[in-house]
Amino acid sequence: LPSMTIRQECLMRLSKCDNADVEEAMRRFVPHSICACVDHGQSPKEAEECRRVTIMFIRLLDIQCDPFDYSKPETVEVIQKCICEIYSVLGRYEGTVSRFQIDDKGTVLKIVFGF
Repeated sequence: LPSMTIRQECLMRLSKCDNADVEEAMRRFVPHSICACVDHGQSPKEAEECRRVTIMFIRLLDIQCDPFDYSKPETVEVIQKCICEIYSVLGRYEGTVSRFQIDDKGTVLKIVFGF
């Protein structure tokens, strides 16, 4: 196996980047825990570890506990408000939306904590 994965190599290059705007933009795609390790001088390889994660599924329902009717124009606005609220909570607890899907079962989010 190679000593560093492609992702780790890219992160090391990112840490040496002179362009602050590019670095800030790229950091949005790197987990906070990895950025913190690199900021403290650790190699990304040292930051790898097995950790416990919590996975949560959220099914968004309308006020009558039925799946949303996407033929109604106000539905998209309601969903947007729900998603914004979910993201505000995720930011406080360092959670991530792993999946967002709309299908015959309704609107479902897969949330992961512990990355």
